[in-house]
Amino acid sequence: MKEREQVSIVKNVENVEESLRLCLARIGGMESVVKKGDKVLIKPNCLAACAENTGATTSPELVGLVAKMCFESGADSVTVAESSNWGVDTMTAFRVCGYEEAAKEYGFELKDLKQGTFREVEIDGAVLKKVRIPSVILDADVFINMPVLKTHDMTTITIGIKNSSVGISADDDKQTCLHHIGTFQPLPAELACRGSFLDYSMVDINSAYLCNLTIVDALVGQQGLGAPLSGKPVNARMILAGKSRAAVDAAGCKLIGYEPEDIPHLVFAHERGMGPIDIKEIDTFGFDLEENCLHFEPSFVPEIEEIDDKLTVVYGKGCKACLATINYAIMRHREQLKELEIPVTVFIGRVPHYKPDNSKRLYLHYGNCAGQSLYGGCFVPGCPPRSRRQFLQAIGGMEFYDPDENFVLTR
Repeated sequence: MKEREQVSIVKNVENVEESLRLCLARIGGMESVVKKGDKVLIKPNCLAACAENTGATTSPELVGLVAKMCFESGADSVTVAESSNWGVDTMTAFRVCGYEEAAKEYGFELKDLKQGTFREVEIDGAVLKKVRIPSVILDADVFINMPVLKTHDMTTITIGIKNSSVGISADDDKQTCLHHIGTFQPLPAELACRGSFLDYSMVDINSAYLCNLTIVDALVGQQGLGAPLSGKPVNARMILAGKSRAAVDAAGCKLIGYEPEDIPHLVFAHERGMGPIDIKEIDTFGFDLEENCLHFEPSFVPEIEEIDDKLTVVYGKGCKACLATINYAIMRHREQLKELEIPVTVFIGRVPHYKPDNSKRLYLHYGNCAGQSLYGGCFVPGCPPRSRRQFLQAIGGMEFYDPDENFVLTR
């Protein structure tokens, strides 16, 4: 009989090093992953210049302690690598987040993946047939993924699978290979009914290389509207670890109050052989996920709030990702949108063809599925579109835009 995948969870963390060692000991210890002479690549979540107490980024102390344990197990070198959010300078994010000091203390090297070389890897993906993977990842003997426990407006949750796909990609690939922004055909209907291009492409990228260990920083997580960058921090004081990327994400998903089977990219990861997502098939060493549920507030809000006659939404068939992203923009700018001079009708998903009325109304087709019915008006590409800036620019509302995607919080 096949052994159950294991996910170790430690709660009420006070001494981070002691808790980390206990968490890893249950699954064989670092020595079961790192051998003498290995080159180790650690991928934290350092998507922007935000300190770890915001819940947006991985604790540099936790990363440093993992590097320390890698060296204890015989690693020849440890590199901490990141490709920060689209348009964000990775080395600035590292500096503000405290990684420069941690690198000096624990002896690891910092690497900006955006500035390194990439190698093209052919895959049999659901939506991608070849992907570009950083050479430093492919050349590593051991890959350790260190995400933060967070909710997400486009993918409901973001833990390991998202961190090791979007977070390793070049800026242009974040746009085209992940969000499919550009002049692309929409997903076929049989794929679109199950998830967005982003959901599929994240799993495709993960299939191109091995992940040996996932360690989730749940010391401080993030929840609610604006997560995974500008939501509300959650002082959860937990650490999770496991060797199956899907099983770890599933346990983290359940821990914050969501069902893994409802998360498209987790379903796809399981179907692609990346591990179980049924909690009954995962050994958590007696840790009851239901009893310890943290109930993170969602940042994925698919129910549209229309604004009088100023903004009307017409939703056709498709996944919920575009609904969630545009609803975030509407909720964020609700009062400002009431002042629109020209009312807007937004089409989302596979909407039926329509006949424009004679009123002075702006028609906006949001997302690649809606673009199939484009007849005049404006088009916001993406599956889903990645920024509320796209929406505001399309309706002439850039004066409303506050670019918090690039905000800096000092330590």
